[in-house]
Amino acid sequence: MDTAKAIAALTVLPGKLADYAGKEIKGNFPPLVLIPTAAGTGSEATKYLVFTDTATQEKLLLKSDNFLPQIAVTPFPHPDYKRNPPETPVIFWKFQTDFLPAATF
Repeated sequence: MDTAKAIAALTVLPGKLADYAGKEIKGNFPPLVLIPTAAGTGSEATKYLVFTDTATQEKLLLKSDNFLPQIAVTPFPHPDYKRNPPETPVIFWKFQTDFLPAATF
């Protein structure tokens, strides 16, 4: 998902991602649809992009409101969504809970 965010940013920003490290960036990024394949970082719901600059081997952080996806397909419904629905539409996805455990053997 961070790769998708990086590609979206680089479609409108000149230079390299490392040029924007630690800064809040803005731009008319293409829309993002993010789909996690397993429960993990939560990147589908954050304004942040973390990446490794291969030239320096440093982990760097970028922040942008544009990194929030237009659609986030999440594998697990969260009980708080009933009381406080997220601003981004959420599609509850049951595939992972039905098929992923069988695929891990």
